[in-house]
Amino acid sequence: MNKKLLTNIPAFISVFCIAGLLCADEPPTAPPATEVKEAPAAVSTKTETAVEPTADLKKALDGYVSAYNERNVDALLSYWSAGGVYTTSNGNQIQGIEELKESFTSYFADLDKSTRLEVPEYEHEMISPKIARETGIAMLYQEGQDPERSEYTAYYIREGDEWKLESLEELVIVPEVSNYEQLQPLEWMIGEWVIDGNKSDTTVTFTNKWTMNQNFIISNFTITTDGQTEMSGAQLIGWDPVAETLRSWIFDSQGGFGTGSWSENNGHWSLRMLFQTNEGETASAINIYTPIDMDTYQFESVSRERGGQLLPSIEKVTAHRVVD
Repeated sequence: MNKKLLTNIPAFISVFCIAGLLCADEPPTAPPATEVKEAPAAVSTKTETAVEPTADLKKALDGYVSAYNERNVDALLSYWSAGGVYTTSNGNQIQGIEELKESFTSYFADLDKSTRLEVPEYEHEMISPKIARETGIAMLYQEGQDPERSEYTAYYIREGDEWKLESLEELVIVPEVSNYEQLQPLEWMIGEWVIDGNKSDTTVTFTNKWTMNQNFIISNFTITTDGQTEMSGAQLIGWDPVAETLRSWIFDSQGGFGTGSWSENNGHWSLRMLFQTNEGETASAINIYTPIDMDTYQFESVSRERGGQLLPSIEKVTAHRVVD
């Protein structure tokens, strides 16, 4: 395979201040020296217990989770201030110890015995010496059910040597939309690949990654000859909900761009490409990808045309996964 053919492969493809001295006619006479006695250092008679914010906030969080999992309402309430406010994800507010006690008691009565609470992610921020904010992700696990995930923001106030919950708000989680299911058949392409020229010193490399919440696969490619980069570019693969097909958009470093659609037949993936070069010519091709195993696939390009002229096909070449 010659150099020119390989260059067609990537269709798959940021004060100091200084005071002035006032001079008198005569220098002032210094006053007689007097002995200065230092006053004894003041000794505080007030004792305070040191509170280490991060450690004590973590202790409060761990205690709250344990009380929840033990269904211990009184222990749970011990982590709240007298006027604490709990805001649910739908905006309902529960304020004060009595309302909180009634709500927790009713909630635990209906809660499945297998349910347990975990807080795998959290962060503490000191607002002032006596006010702290906690943000995190809470997970509820129940046998036979998918885990429930929620995000929250809590504010603590320091009462003596303890941190008490002044407010806890569950945040509404907007589900992330992803077309992963439609793109999953091409997941085998994720990774770094290399194609070496059979009869030339030209090499094509591809780095394929998920991007934007797995709504797209981004493929960055580079063509090098004798260690010099001749062309680079990027291709974006995504789901077209109107045409109900996988579609590609490709751009190269010379100013060319194109689009294409994917289809699968008996283990062979075909990409029908329409392309416009930086010189204004139109081009087209059908690129075929055939996975051999997890680390190998074959590539060929047929029905190639540029500026109304037929071009030779690119015979099968093998791409190998780059393994660290």
